[in-house]
Amino acid sequence: MRKAPATADTPAIAITSFALSGNQQKAKNAGASTYLAKPYSPFDLLEMIRKPVPEG
Repeated sequence: MRKAPATADTPAIAITSFALSGNQQKAKNAGASTYLAKPYSPFDLLEMIRKPVPEG
């Protein structure tokens, strides 16, 4: 997704049940813009979708 010019800047949220240390960095290394670990509420997900994605 990050290698294709048409989708390189598309935000991607990694949702996982593995809230272990290091998993957030693994998700970012895989191309995720941000990370959300279960359990989460629908409001948590909506807040993440609505906020601007940081550069980098």
